[in-house]
Amino acid sequence: MPPVRPLLLLAPFVAVLACSCRGEPRVREGPPQNLLIVVVDTLRFDRGRGGNEDRDAALPVVLRDRGRHFARALSAGIHTKPSMMALFTGFYPSESGLTVNGAKVLRPPGPMLAERLKAAGFATAAVVSNPNLVGQGLGFERGFDEFDARMTGTEPNRPTGTRTAAETTAAALERLSQLTRSKKRWFLWVHYLEPHGPYRPPAAFLRIPRDPGAALPVAAEDFAPRGTIPPYQVLPECRGRNDYIDRYRGYSDYSLSEADRLLRTAGSRLRDTVVVFTSDHGEYLGEQNYWFQHSMRIDPVLFHVPFVVARSWREPRTEESRFVGQLDLVSTLTAQLGLEEAKTRGENLFSLPASRRHPLFVEYLALPGFVEVGVQLGDSVIVESNREPPERFQASGAVWTARKPNEQELRQARDAVRPHLARIRNTPAETHQLTPEEIRVLRSLGYVGGS
Repeated sequence: MPPVRPLLLLAPFVAVLACSCRGEPRVREGPPQNLLIVVVDTLRFDRGRGGNEDRDAALPVVLRDRGRHFARALSAGIHTKPSMMALFTGFYPSESGLTVNGAKVLRPPGPMLAERLKAAGFATAAVVSNPNLVGQGLGFERGFDEFDARMTGTEPNRPTGTRTAAETTAAALERLSQLTRSKKRWFLWVHYLEPHGPYRPPAAFLRIPRDPGAALPVAAEDFAPRGTIPPYQVLPECRGRNDYIDRYRGYSDYSLSEADRLLRTAGSRLRDTVVVFTSDHGEYLGEQNYWFQHSMRIDPVLFHVPFVVARSWREPRTEESRFVGQLDLVSTLTAQLGLEEAKTRGENLFSLPASRRHPLFVEYLALPGFVEVGVQLGDSVIVESNREPPERFQASGAVWTARKPNEQELRQARDAVRPHLARIRNTPAETHQLTPEEIRVLRSLGYVGGS
Protein backbone atom coordinates (compact mmCIF):
# COMPACT_ATOMS: atom_id res chain seq x y z
CA MET A 1 0.00 0.00 0.00
CA PRO A 2 1.58 3.37 -1.02
CA PRO A 3 2.53 5.83 1.76
CA VAL A 4 0.08 8.64 2.41
CA ARG A 5 2.40 11.12 4.15
CA PRO A 6 3.34 13.06 0.94
CA LEU A 7 -0.33 13.52 0.12
CA LEU A 8 -1.00 14.83 3.61
CA LEU A 9 1.85 17.30 3.25
CA LEU A 10 0.33 18.56 0.02
CA ALA A 11 -3.13 19.06 1.56
CA PRO A 12 -2.61 22.67 2.73
CA PHE A 13 -1.39 23.68 -0.74
CA VAL A 14 -4.37 22.00 -2.39
CA ALA A 15 -6.69 23.88 -0.02
CA VAL A 16 -5.07 27.19 -0.94
CA LEU A 17 -5.41 26.44 -4.64
CA ALA A 18 -9.04 25.49 -4.15
CA CYS A 19 -9.75 28.81 -2.44
CA SER A 20 -8.02 30.69 -5.27
CA CYS A 21 -10.02 28.84 -7.90
CA ARG A 22 -13.26 29.79 -6.18
CA GLY A 23 -12.21 33.45 -6.32
CA GLU A 24 -12.35 33.76 -2.51
CA PRO A 25 -9.84 36.26 -1.10
CA ARG A 26 -7.25 34.85 1.30
CA VAL A 27 -6.53 36.41 4.68
CA ARG A 28 -3.04 37.79 5.36
CA GLU A 29 -1.31 37.99 8.69
CA GLY A 30 -1.26 41.37 10.41
CA PRO A 31 -3.68 44.30 10.10
CA PRO A 32 -5.87 44.66 6.99
CA GLN A 33 -4.44 46.86 4.28
CA ASN A 34 -7.52 48.49 2.73
CA LEU A 35 -10.95 49.91 3.58
CA LEU A 36 -14.32 49.91 1.79
CA ILE A 37 -17.26 51.81 3.28
CA VAL A 38 -20.67 51.30 1.66
CA VAL A 39 -23.54 53.59 2.70
CA VAL A 40 -27.12 53.13 1.50
CA ASP A 41 -28.98 56.41 1.96
CA THR A 42 -32.29 56.51 3.90
CA LEU A 43 -32.25 52.76 4.63
CA ARG A 44 -34.22 51.85 7.75
CA PHE A 45 -32.81 49.15 10.04
CA ASP A 46 -35.96 47.08 9.32
CA ARG A 47 -36.20 47.93 5.60
CA GLY A 48 -39.65 49.33 6.26
CA ARG A 49 -41.12 46.19 7.86
CA GLY A 50 -42.27 47.89 11.04
CA GLY A 51 -39.60 46.68 13.46
CA ASN A 52 -39.42 43.18 11.99
CA GLU A 53 -37.09 40.94 14.03
CA ASP A 54 -35.37 39.83 10.81
CA ARG A 55 -32.08 41.64 11.32
CA ASP A 56 -30.87 40.67 7.86
CA ALA A 57 -33.65 42.49 6.02
CA ALA A 58 -31.56 45.62 5.52
CA LEU A 59 -28.28 43.94 4.54
CA PRO A 60 -26.68 42.82 1.29
CA VAL A 61 -26.93 39.03 1.09
CA VAL A 62 -23.17 38.57 0.91
CA LEU A 63 -22.70 40.23 4.32
CA ARG A 64 -25.37 38.27 6.17
CA ASP A 65 -22.90 35.62 7.32
CA ARG A 66 -19.81 37.82 7.59
CA GLY A 67 -18.38 40.29 10.08
CA ARG A 68 -19.57 41.84 13.32
CA HIS A 69 -23.26 42.79 13.23
CA PHE A 70 -24.16 45.64 15.55
CA ALA A 71 -27.85 45.20 16.30
CA ARG A 72 -28.26 48.53 18.12
CA ALA A 73 -26.31 51.09 16.14
CA LEU A 74 -27.28 54.76 16.37
CA SER A 75 -26.61 57.55 13.92
CA ALA A 76 -25.72 60.91 15.46
CA GLY A 77 -28.27 62.77 13.35
CA ILE A 78 -31.45 62.20 11.36
CA HIS A 79 -30.28 63.86 8.14
CA THR A 80 -27.49 62.95 5.75
CA LYS A 81 -25.09 65.81 6.47
CA PRO A 82 -24.91 65.57 10.27
CA SER A 83 -24.95 61.76 10.30
CA MET A 84 -22.13 61.46 7.79
CA MET A 85 -20.12 64.19 9.52
CA ALA A 86 -20.18 62.13 12.73
CA LEU A 87 -19.34 58.92 10.88
CA PHE A 88 -16.27 60.42 9.17
CA THR A 89 -14.91 62.53 12.05
CA GLY A 90 -15.86 60.63 15.22
CA PHE A 91 -17.37 63.80 16.67
CA TYR A 92 -20.93 65.05 16.98
CA PRO A 93 -22.24 67.14 14.06
CA SER A 94 -22.76 70.17 16.32
CA GLU A 95 -19.03 70.19 17.09
CA SER A 96 -18.34 70.94 13.43
CA GLY A 97 -20.80 73.85 13.29
CA LEU A 98 -23.67 71.92 11.71
CA THR A 99 -26.31 73.50 13.93
CA VAL A 100 -28.45 75.29 11.33
CA ASN A 101 -29.91 74.30 7.97
CA GLY A 102 -27.34 75.07 5.28
CA ALA A 103 -24.54 75.54 7.82
CA LYS A 104 -20.93 75.19 6.79
CA VAL A 105 -18.16 73.57 8.79
CA LEU A 106 -16.30 76.43 10.46
CA ARG A 107 -13.81 74.56 12.60
CA PRO A 108 -13.67 70.79 12.01
CA PRO A 109 -13.33 69.06 15.40
CA GLY A 110 -10.87 66.60 13.89
CA PRO A 111 -9.55 65.33 10.56
CA MET A 112 -11.87 63.55 8.19
CA LEU A 113 -11.24 59.82 7.98
CA ALA A 114 -9.98 60.22 4.41
CA GLU A 115 -7.49 62.86 5.60
CA ARG A 116 -6.15 60.48 8.26
CA LEU A 117 -5.76 57.68 5.72
CA LYS A 118 -4.23 59.85 3.02
CA ALA A 119 -1.62 61.09 5.51
CA ALA A 120 -0.83 57.43 6.23
CA GLY A 121 -0.13 56.76 2.55
CA PHE A 122 -3.49 55.44 1.37
CA ALA A 123 -4.88 56.08 -2.11
CA THR A 124 -8.37 57.49 -1.47
CA ALA A 125 -11.50 57.73 -3.61
CA ALA A 126 -15.23 58.30 -3.20
CA VAL A 127 -18.24 57.57 -5.41
CA VAL A 128 -21.05 59.68 -3.96
CA SER A 129 -24.56 59.85 -5.42
CA ASN A 130 -26.22 62.23 -2.95
CA PRO A 131 -25.74 65.88 -4.04
CA ASN A 132 -26.29 67.04 -0.46
CA LEU A 133 -22.74 65.85 0.25
CA VAL A 134 -21.18 68.02 -2.45
CA GLY A 135 -19.55 71.39 -1.69
CA GLN A 136 -21.58 73.79 0.42
CA GLY A 137 -18.70 74.37 2.82
CA LEU A 138 -19.11 70.88 4.28
CA GLY A 139 -15.74 69.40 3.38
CA PHE A 140 -16.75 65.81 2.71
CA GLU A 141 -14.32 65.79 -0.20
CA ARG A 142 -11.34 66.54 2.07
CA GLY A 143 -8.65 63.88 1.90
CA PHE A 144 -9.91 62.20 -1.26
CA ASP A 145 -7.65 61.92 -4.29
CA GLU A 146 -10.77 61.38 -6.40
CA PHE A 147 -14.28 62.50 -5.38
CA ASP A 148 -16.77 61.30 -8.00
CA ALA A 149 -20.13 63.03 -7.50
CA ARG A 150 -21.29 63.00 -11.12
CA MET A 151 -25.08 63.07 -11.31
CA THR A 152 -26.78 61.61 -14.35
CA GLY A 153 -30.36 62.82 -13.87
CA THR A 154 -32.71 64.97 -11.82
CA GLU A 155 -35.62 64.26 -9.51
CA PRO A 156 -39.11 64.65 -10.99
CA ASN A 157 -40.31 67.28 -8.48
CA ARG A 158 -37.26 69.47 -7.83
CA PRO A 159 -33.95 70.27 -9.56
CA THR A 160 -31.89 67.89 -7.43
CA GLY A 161 -29.27 65.66 -9.00
CA THR A 162 -29.54 61.87 -8.96
CA ARG A 163 -27.54 58.85 -10.05
CA THR A 164 -29.05 55.38 -10.08
CA ALA A 165 -27.76 52.56 -7.90
CA ALA A 166 -26.71 50.58 -10.97
CA GLU A 167 -24.68 53.54 -12.23
CA THR A 168 -23.17 53.99 -8.77
CA THR A 169 -22.05 50.35 -8.72
CA ALA A 170 -20.49 50.67 -12.16
CA ALA A 171 -18.60 53.82 -11.15
CA ALA A 172 -17.47 52.20 -7.90
CA LEU A 173 -16.14 49.08 -9.64
CA GLU A 174 -14.24 51.24 -12.11
CA ARG A 175 -12.73 53.25 -9.27
CA LEU A 176 -11.90 50.07 -7.37
CA SER A 177 -9.98 48.74 -10.35
CA GLN A 178 -7.92 51.92 -10.43
CA LEU A 179 -7.22 51.77 -6.71
CA THR A 180 -6.09 48.15 -6.77
CA ARG A 181 -3.70 48.92 -9.64
CA SER A 182 -2.09 51.72 -7.64
CA LYS A 183 -0.11 49.24 -5.48
CA LYS A 184 -0.89 51.38 -2.44
CA ARG A 185 -3.17 50.75 0.49
CA TRP A 186 -6.55 52.18 -0.47
CA PHE A 187 -9.82 53.56 0.90
CA LEU A 188 -13.05 53.68 -1.14
CA TRP A 189 -16.34 55.23 0.05
CA VAL A 190 -19.44 54.31 -1.99
CA HIS A 191 -22.68 56.17 -1.21
CA TYR A 192 -25.91 55.00 -2.86
CA LEU A 193 -28.77 57.52 -3.03
CA GLU A 194 -31.64 55.02 -3.03
CA PRO A 195 -34.02 54.43 -1.28
CA HIS A 196 -34.14 58.20 -0.72
CA GLY A 197 -37.35 59.49 -2.26
CA PRO A 198 -39.09 59.92 -4.53
CA TYR A 199 -39.37 56.12 -4.53
CA ARG A 200 -38.95 54.87 -8.08
CA PRO A 201 -37.78 51.24 -8.01
CA PRO A 202 -37.08 49.49 -11.33
CA ALA A 203 -39.88 47.27 -12.59
CA ALA A 204 -38.21 44.11 -11.26
CA PHE A 205 -38.43 45.49 -7.70
CA LEU A 206 -41.86 47.11 -7.96
CA ARG A 207 -44.67 45.65 -5.88
CA ILE A 208 -48.18 47.13 -6.14
CA PRO A 209 -50.40 46.39 -3.14
CA ARG A 210 -53.97 45.25 -3.61
CA ASP A 211 -55.08 47.86 -1.11
CA PRO A 212 -53.41 51.20 -1.93
CA GLY A 213 -54.44 52.65 1.43
CA ALA A 214 -55.81 56.09 2.16
CA ALA A 215 -54.54 59.04 0.18
CA LEU A 216 -52.51 61.74 1.94
CA PRO A 217 -52.85 65.49 1.37
CA VAL A 218 -49.77 67.17 -0.05
CA ALA A 219 -47.98 69.58 2.29
CA ALA A 220 -47.07 73.11 1.27
CA GLU A 221 -43.34 72.40 1.70
CA ASP A 222 -40.94 69.49 1.97
CA PHE A 223 -40.83 69.63 5.78
CA ALA A 224 -44.31 68.14 5.92
CA PRO A 225 -46.42 68.29 9.11
CA ARG A 226 -48.20 65.25 10.50
CA GLY A 227 -50.69 63.52 8.22
CA THR A 228 -49.29 64.97 4.96
CA ILE A 229 -46.80 63.98 2.28
CA PRO A 230 -43.83 66.18 1.23
CA PRO A 231 -44.23 67.65 -2.28
CA TYR A 232 -40.94 66.15 -3.50
CA GLN A 233 -42.28 62.64 -2.78
CA VAL A 234 -45.46 62.91 -4.83
CA LEU A 235 -45.80 60.38 -7.66
CA PRO A 236 -48.97 60.56 -9.80
CA GLU A 237 -49.11 56.77 -10.16
CA CYS A 238 -49.34 56.26 -6.38
CA ARG A 239 -52.96 55.95 -5.21
CA GLY A 240 -52.41 55.87 -1.45
CA ARG A 241 -49.96 55.50 1.41
CA ASN A 242 -49.54 51.73 0.93
CA ASP A 243 -48.37 52.35 -2.62
CA TYR A 244 -45.59 54.59 -1.30
CA ILE A 245 -44.62 52.14 1.46
CA ASP A 246 -44.28 49.25 -0.99
CA ARG A 247 -42.27 51.42 -3.35
CA TYR A 248 -39.94 52.34 -0.48
CA ARG A 249 -39.40 48.65 0.23
CA GLY A 250 -38.81 47.92 -3.45
CA TYR A 251 -36.35 50.80 -3.71
CA SER A 252 -34.55 49.45 -0.63
CA ASP A 253 -34.30 46.01 -2.23
CA TYR A 254 -32.93 47.56 -5.40
CA SER A 255 -30.17 49.47 -3.59
CA LEU A 256 -29.30 46.42 -1.48
CA SER A 257 -29.07 44.25 -4.59
CA GLU A 258 -26.64 46.75 -6.10
CA ALA A 259 -24.55 46.89 -2.93
CA ASP A 260 -24.50 43.09 -3.04
CA ARG A 261 -23.42 43.17 -6.70
CA LEU A 262 -20.60 45.56 -5.83
CA LEU A 263 -19.28 43.30 -3.09
CA ARG A 264 -19.62 40.08 -5.08
CA THR A 265 -18.06 41.51 -8.24
CA ALA A 266 -15.18 42.99 -6.25
CA GLY A 267 -14.37 39.40 -5.23
CA SER A 268 -10.69 38.81 -4.57
CA ARG A 269 -9.95 42.54 -4.66
CA LEU A 270 -11.40 42.69 -1.16
CA ARG A 271 -8.57 40.55 0.16
CA ASP A 272 -7.01 42.26 3.20
CA THR A 273 -9.88 44.75 3.27
CA VAL A 274 -12.12 45.98 6.08
CA VAL A 275 -15.67 46.24 4.72
CA VAL A 276 -18.20 48.52 6.46
CA PHE A 277 -21.88 48.62 5.59
CA THR A 278 -24.37 51.10 7.05
CA SER A 279 -26.97 53.80 6.38
CA ASP A 280 -26.97 57.49 7.22
CA HIS A 281 -30.55 57.47 8.61
CA GLY A 282 -33.96 55.88 8.13
CA GLU A 283 -37.34 57.14 6.98
CA TYR A 284 -40.77 57.79 8.47
CA LEU A 285 -43.41 55.45 7.06
CA GLY A 286 -46.28 56.68 9.23
CA GLU A 287 -44.69 56.59 12.69
CA GLN A 288 -45.91 59.52 14.80
CA ASN A 289 -48.15 60.23 11.76
CA TYR A 290 -45.16 61.50 9.76
CA TRP A 291 -44.92 60.22 6.22
CA PHE A 292 -42.08 59.63 3.76
CA GLN A 293 -39.45 61.98 5.17
CA HIS A 294 -36.57 62.03 7.65
CA SER A 295 -37.23 65.17 9.62
CA MET A 296 -39.58 66.73 12.14
CA ARG A 297 -38.72 64.58 15.23
CA ILE A 298 -36.04 62.23 16.53
CA ASP A 299 -37.36 58.67 16.28
CA PRO A 300 -35.83 55.16 16.17
CA VAL A 301 -36.98 54.70 12.58
CA LEU A 302 -34.55 57.51 11.76
CA PHE A 303 -31.59 56.98 14.12
CA HIS A 304 -31.45 53.14 14.34
CA VAL A 305 -29.32 52.07 11.37
CA PRO A 306 -27.93 48.80 9.97
CA PHE A 307 -24.23 48.47 10.80
CA VAL A 308 -21.77 45.71 9.88
CA VAL A 309 -17.98 45.79 10.13
CA ALA A 310 -16.18 42.85 8.51
CA ARG A 311 -12.49 42.94 9.43
CA SER A 312 -11.72 40.36 6.76
CA TRP A 313 -13.70 38.75 3.98
CA ARG A 314 -13.63 35.45 5.86
CA GLU A 315 -14.56 36.73 9.30
CA PRO A 316 -17.57 34.68 10.43
CA ARG A 317 -20.69 36.47 11.62
CA THR A 318 -20.85 37.53 15.25
CA GLU A 319 -23.38 39.81 16.91
CA GLU A 320 -23.07 42.71 19.32
CA SER A 321 -26.20 43.71 21.22
CA ARG A 322 -24.81 46.70 23.14
CA PHE A 323 -25.60 50.18 21.91
CA VAL A 324 -22.93 51.64 19.64
CA GLY A 325 -22.71 54.80 17.57
CA GLN A 326 -21.55 55.49 14.06
CA LEU A 327 -19.16 58.01 15.59
CA ASP A 328 -17.30 54.95 16.95
CA LEU A 329 -16.17 54.08 13.43
CA VAL A 330 -13.10 56.34 13.11
CA SER A 331 -11.51 55.07 16.32
CA THR A 332 -12.35 51.51 15.31
CA LEU A 333 -10.89 51.73 11.83
CA THR A 334 -7.64 53.43 12.78
CA ALA A 335 -7.09 50.66 15.33
CA GLN A 336 -7.96 47.90 12.86
CA LEU A 337 -5.75 49.35 10.12
CA GLY A 338 -2.76 49.70 12.44
CA LEU A 339 -2.68 53.51 12.37
CA GLU A 340 -2.06 56.12 15.03
CA GLU A 341 -4.83 56.20 17.63
CA ALA A 342 -7.67 58.59 16.76
CA LYS A 343 -8.79 60.61 19.76
CA THR A 344 -12.50 61.07 19.12
CA ARG A 345 -15.79 60.89 21.02
CA GLY A 346 -16.07 57.28 19.91
CA GLU A 347 -14.81 53.92 21.14
CA ASN A 348 -13.10 51.01 19.40
CA LEU A 349 -16.03 48.75 18.54
CA PHE A 350 -13.89 45.63 19.05
CA SER A 351 -12.69 46.54 22.53
CA LEU A 352 -15.76 48.22 23.99
CA PRO A 353 -15.38 49.01 27.68
CA ALA A 354 -17.99 47.96 30.24
CA SER A 355 -19.22 51.56 30.28
CA ARG A 356 -18.67 54.20 27.64
CA ARG A 357 -16.43 57.20 28.25
CA HIS A 358 -19.11 59.40 26.67
CA PRO A 359 -22.89 58.93 26.37
CA LEU A 360 -24.36 58.44 22.91
CA PHE A 361 -26.39 61.38 21.60
CA VAL A 362 -28.66 61.97 18.60
CA GLU A 363 -28.98 65.59 17.45
CA TYR A 364 -31.65 67.46 15.52
CA LEU A 365 -30.76 71.14 15.56
CA ALA A 366 -31.90 74.33 13.84
CA LEU A 367 -30.54 77.05 16.13
CA PRO A 368 -31.52 79.41 17.53
CA GLY A 369 -35.18 78.35 17.36
CA PHE A 370 -35.13 74.57 17.64
CA VAL A 371 -33.09 72.13 19.72
CA GLU A 372 -33.83 68.41 20.10
CA VAL A 373 -31.38 65.91 21.57
CA GLY A 374 -31.73 62.22 22.34
CA VAL A 375 -29.45 60.47 24.85
CA GLN A 376 -28.99 56.72 25.22
CA LEU A 377 -29.48 55.53 28.79
CA GLY A 378 -29.65 51.80 29.49
CA ASP A 379 -31.97 50.14 26.95
CA SER A 380 -33.60 53.43 25.91
CA VAL A 381 -33.10 56.70 24.08
CA ILE A 382 -34.74 59.62 25.88
CA VAL A 383 -35.51 62.63 23.69
CA GLU A 384 -35.69 66.19 25.03
CA SER A 385 -36.99 69.02 22.85
CA ASN A 386 -37.89 72.69 23.17
CA ARG A 387 -40.83 72.04 20.84
CA GLU A 388 -42.33 68.66 21.76
CA PRO A 389 -42.96 66.75 25.02
CA PRO A 390 -40.12 64.43 26.14
CA GLU A 391 -40.24 60.87 24.82
CA ARG A 392 -38.66 57.59 25.85
CA PHE A 393 -37.96 54.99 23.16
CA GLN A 394 -37.16 51.58 24.64
CA ALA A 395 -35.48 48.85 22.59
CA SER A 396 -36.39 45.17 22.82
CA GLY A 397 -34.50 43.34 20.12
CA ALA A 398 -35.29 45.15 16.88
CA VAL A 399 -38.60 46.51 18.20
CA TRP A 400 -38.96 49.91 19.85
CA THR A 401 -41.78 51.07 22.10
CA ALA A 402 -42.52 54.69 23.00
CA ARG A 403 -43.78 56.17 26.24
CA LYS A 404 -43.32 59.27 28.36
CA PRO A 405 -40.28 59.11 30.67
CA ASN A 406 -40.92 59.19 34.41
CA GLU A 407 -39.40 61.90 36.60
CA GLN A 408 -36.30 59.90 37.52
CA GLU A 409 -35.59 58.99 33.87
CA LEU A 410 -36.12 62.57 32.81
CA ARG A 411 -33.77 63.83 35.51
CA GLN A 412 -31.06 61.36 34.43
CA ALA A 413 -31.48 62.39 30.80
CA ARG A 414 -31.25 66.10 31.62
CA ASP A 415 -28.12 65.56 33.71
CA ALA A 416 -26.50 63.80 30.74
CA VAL A 417 -27.71 66.27 28.12
CA ARG A 418 -26.84 69.46 30.02
CA PRO A 419 -23.08 69.53 29.18
CA HIS A 420 -23.84 68.50 25.61
CA LEU A 421 -26.26 71.42 25.20
CA ALA A 422 -23.70 73.80 26.72
CA ARG A 423 -21.19 72.66 24.09
CA ILE A 424 -23.77 73.19 21.34
CA ARG A 425 -24.51 76.73 22.50
CA ASN A 426 -20.80 77.57 22.51
CA THR A 427 -20.17 76.20 19.02
CA PRO A 428 -20.06 78.96 16.39
CA ALA A 429 -22.33 78.37 13.40
CA GLU A 430 -22.75 80.18 10.13
CA THR A 431 -24.94 79.59 7.12
CA HIS A 432 -22.81 78.96 4.08
CA GLN A 433 -23.08 81.45 1.22
CA LEU A 434 -22.49 79.69 -2.06
CA THR A 435 -19.64 81.05 -4.15
CA PRO A 436 -20.17 81.57 -7.91
CA GLU A 437 -17.99 78.50 -8.57
CA GLU A 438 -20.04 76.33 -6.19
CA ILE A 439 -23.25 77.55 -7.83
CA ARG A 440 -21.81 76.61 -11.24
CA VAL A 441 -20.78 73.13 -10.03
CA LEU A 442 -24.10 72.46 -8.30
CA ARG A 443 -26.03 73.57 -11.37
CA SER A 444 -23.92 71.25 -13.50
CA LEU A 445 -24.99 68.45 -11.16
CA GLY A 446 -28.62 69.39 -11.53
CA TYR A 447 -28.69 70.68 -7.94
CA VAL A 448 -29.62 74.30 -7.33
CA GLY A 449 -29.61 76.17 -4.02
CA GLY A 450 -27.57 73.81 -1.84
CA SER A 451 -30.17 73.46 0.92
